Amino acid sequence: MAEVCNRRGPEIDKVEQEVKARLSSEINHWDSRAFALKEQEKAGKKTALNWRNAEQRAEDLAERLKRRLHLIAQERIMSSQPPRVRTA
Repeated sequence: MAEVCNRRGPEIDKVEQEVKARLSSEINHWDSRAFALKEQEKAGKKTALNWRNAEQRAEDLAERLKRRLHLIAQERIMSSQPPRVRTA
């Protein structure tokens, strides 16, 4: 059990860092995009993408990040169980 925990721990840490980095950058991109589109709309310019859609996409990504981090936290919980025979 200790061997598996020692091997999986760094792998899970790496996955968590990569997920945080990627989704955080996407969230920041869509937040800034929503702000820019909102400012353009206030200035009277016609935009190809609605700022509400960009804002919604950022919120969806934030929720996705939350769900993914919860799943990663569950992966950290390891316990040994006896093997189960599925077929004979």
